[in-house]
Amino acid sequence: MRRSNFMIIDINDSDSRKKIKIPIPIFVLGDAVEATADLIYLLSLLMPRTARKLLNIRGIEIRSVVEAVFATIEDVRGFGSFVLVEVQEAHGTAVCIRMV
Repeated sequence: MRRSNFMIIDINDSDSRKKIKIPIPIFVLGDAVEATADLIYLLSLLMPRTARKLLNIRGIEIRSVVEAVFATIEDVRGFGSFVLVEVQEAHGTAVCIRMV
């Protein structure tokens, strides 16, 4: 199956009849999250033990949260093309989020 590379947000306004398309490159987002996880890992190696507490929020390691976000992005990309959300108001305004 083909991997999704972009998240496209379509906004259709009924009043002005304007259609707005916002492409978000998922692979760039995934790379940024992965780089953040690597940076946090390097910081944890270089920081003194007392300062490592800054990398935990209420007992949850920030690095594990960032890695979970990266894994989620990669899993969603693996599903291929699909419509994630489609919402339409009674007056005709619509928002659609697609993975392509």
